[in-house]
Amino acid sequence: MEYTIVDGFVLEELLAAINERLKTGWELYGNIVISSFRDAKDDATRHLYAQAMIKKASEHWSTT
Repeated sequence: MEYTIVDGFVLEELLAAINERLKTGWELYGNIVISSFRDAKDDATRHLYAQAMIKKASEHWSTT
């Protein structure tokens, strides 16, 4: 099994990255996480979005 976290600051870009992985066999693992913080440079609130994903290994069973 493979595990990864897809993250980004732009929700639409994150969703596009998640959808691309879903097309190649990855699955969502848990809920999306949204972390908000204050950027001291311009005193703005930023959001970091993250989604854990897994890809199950293909198992080969022997019939002999």
